[in-house]
Amino acid sequence: DSAIVIPDRKFIQLKKGSETAANVDWYTLAHAWPIGILRLRVASARGLHGADISFRSRKGTSDPYCVLRVGRMSERTSKVYRTIDPEWPSDEWHDFLIYSSRQTIRLQ
Repeated sequence: DSAIVIPDRKFIQLKKGSETAANVDWYTLAHAWPIGILRLRVASARGLHGADISFRSRKGTSDPYCVLRVGRMSERTSKVYRTIDPEWPSDEWHDFLIYSSRQTIRLQ
């Protein structure tokens, strides 16, 4: 895996003689406002590995779902039963709060 997940943290370097701990708004740092909302929809997948093997057919099937991760938040799609080419419902959306433009999206 080459994905990097950025945690929901903000770092401020405090230097002597410039910005001191007394001038930092610690509440704002701990409870940052999101810069936006990302709305994701997983439409489909093709050619997934069949984990459930049936004696009636030579092809394996699965009950796939997708896990979406943005920062420390995660959501899971519904399962699509007995297929290796799933299509998820068009009305299934997942919303994530975004705190930094550098946050990454990871699908599993």
